Amino acid sequence: MKILVTVAALATLLLPVMRCAGIGPDGKYEGSGLLTSDLTQHTCNLVSGFILEGTFGNQQCCFLSDIRKGDFNRICNQQKPGSEFPNFKGNVETC
Repeated sequence: MKILVTVAALATLLLPVMRCAGIGPDGKYEGSGLLTSDLTQHTCNLVSGFILEGTFGNQQCCFLSDIRKGDFNRICNQQKPGSEFPNFKGNVETC
């Protein structure tokens, strides 16, 4: 566990850490965290980032190279959640 925390701390210092949060019209997270997790994973894969193991839902974050931050922002903001979350959208946040 200490190694995982150390790796996460070093990665945080060296790489941008972003989340594509699923938020509703009221500006609040989707309650289960499933939408944020899905949006973050999808966006992270497209920018060749990586998700820290052992994080789930609204706590999930993507570590990515600095030059891909703009791509992460664009992809996250353009994502359309499925019919399960019709009034929600992706919103970029730092972790």
